[in-house]
Amino acid sequence: MGGFSFKPVVVALIMSFAIITNFSFVVTQSSQDRLYFYYVDITEVTQARGYSEGYFEIPINYSDGLYSQKVFLVSYGGNVSLVKVGESATSFKILISNGTYGYLILNVTVEHNMSRELGLITYIRFSNDTKAYSSPYPEELLSKYVLNPDPLVVKYVIPEFENWLKERYKITAPTDISKTYLAVKAAEFIYGRYFIKYNASALPRTTKEVIESRQGDCDDMSRILLSILWYYGIPAKIVYGYVYLPYDETIGIYGSYLRFINAGPHGFVTAYVPKVGWISLDLLAYARLHYPVLITGETTDIQITEETLNQVREEYSKYSYIELLATYEINATTTEFIKHVISDPIKTLRSYLNPQNINTTTTPQPPTTSTTPNHTQTTQNTSTEPSLNTHAIFIALSFLITPLLAYMARKLVRVVNHDSLNITSSSSTMSIHHI
Repeated sequence: MGGFSFKPVVVALIMSFAIITNFSFVVTQSSQDRLYFYYVDITEVTQARGYSEGYFEIPINYSDGLYSQKVFLVSYGGNVSLVKVGESATSFKILISNGTYGYLILNVTVEHNMSRELGLITYIRFSNDTKAYSSPYPEELLSKYVLNPDPLVVKYVIPEFENWLKERYKITAPTDISKTYLAVKAAEFIYGRYFIKYNASALPRTTKEVIESRQGDCDDMSRILLSILWYYGIPAKIVYGYVYLPYDETIGIYGSYLRFINAGPHGFVTAYVPKVGWISLDLLAYARLHYPVLITGETTDIQITEETLNQVREEYSKYSYIELLATYEINATTTEFIKHVISDPIKTLRSYLNPQNINTTTTPQPPTTSTTPNHTQTTQNTSTEPSLNTHAIFIALSFLITPLLAYMARKLVRVVNHDSLNITSSSSTMSIHHI
């Protein structure tokens, strides 16, 4: 997710499950957290055959009830141009040729009712209230977000899921429980690795491959989960974005190198809960349930074809590049760092990713921030990268990095299938934000 051209989504994280004691969440009470981020994307093409164009994948203006995100343009430059898509949507195009470069800096404001979203999921998981949130769905959601499930999932996965429900929770008839309760249990079945073992792959897997091998990453798991939810008539979609958490990884393939800082690329399923709105079912990485996410798009596409994968191989044999994707909370110190990026983006990029010696980069020292919902405090940096302390609750984090080719392939899947080409939204344009 993120970056220019056809880079796809990949799972970069796995969360271990929490053991919660003295459960005391009050689902009906909540507060809206507001967080402010800089999103930084700098890229340089190191080698290219001929000329082509690509698009930056960026956070978008987005709202689904419990989660709202507004994006403001801070600065862009190099061989990057701003283009309009439709009447009001905005995208950023970059020329791909030997030595071209570009950068993009955004201000992203996230308003998120995290306590209610996490409280609802936790209540369903650890209570016996099988009738919770059982009101009917709006008709317009059923037509848009309940599509035809994959026939292989219906034939092979649904029977195993229902048998799992019976053995683990003594539920013999899924129609006797609320669809919200059923959705959370389905997420537990898939993301909890009861049916699919988490395993990174060089390319996305087809549904047949996932079912036969019982292995998959976040995108593979999410497509299976989406089919399960649609089978039971539950509105659901896959959301893509950058999970904001302590994360720093450089990944390279085909001569290209990307470094992600505080921005874990991820895809996960959200489902609609009657009279509440869309909630994250991410029991794999706890995106939106524990960690904020800068959302880059959503999809209801569940098909992976060999033709798409061949396009990935062909596209990325044409050029190589280096790229930095980073997210920082906004304060006085990070603003000074952003000014430095704008004044000399190539120097900044090469201090993070030196194409002559990729494994021994010297990294500048952006500030360390310690954050609570409505308060940001800057502290002295004593390491090469920021350390984050975001709403610590109860989740232990472990990392599993998927190869970059899978990341690129998943982005291309969405572009080939004509999903959103990195536009801010169809309803509003970006605002200009000066620093």
